[in-house]
Amino acid sequence: MAKEVRVQLTAAQKAKIKSAIGKTMSEIRVSSLGKNVAVSPGQKSSRLSEHGLREEGLREEGLREEGLREEGLREEGLREEGLREEGLREEGLREEGLREEGLREEGLREEGLREEGLREEGLRST
Repeated sequence: MAKEVRVQLTAAQKAKIKSAIGKTMSEIRVSSLGKNVAVSPGQKSSRLSEHGLREEGLREEGLREEGLREEGLREEGLREEGLREEGLREEGLREEGLREEGLREEGLREEGLREEGLREEGLRST
């Protein structure tokens, strides 16, 4: 068995509803079928407004999701940029290592030339 109650709105409640949805409402109907409670406005035209508000809410939700997607893409771009910078850093370190290796080899060559010079010097003095 369905029960229904009509709740008359105060002036403050009417004003709040009008500012929110742009429609004037004088009452709200509350009905229940068993344990399921349903709230509906007292006027049919307000149902259309509620439907519009639901669609507006869905649109806002869609915009929020779009914003989150864009934020995700921005973060993905920043991650890729960070990886690129990390790769450049590693490349720089590799080049630095090669430079140091080259200097070591240059030092060994010079050391070898010094030893070669000493050997020649030793051969001349004997």
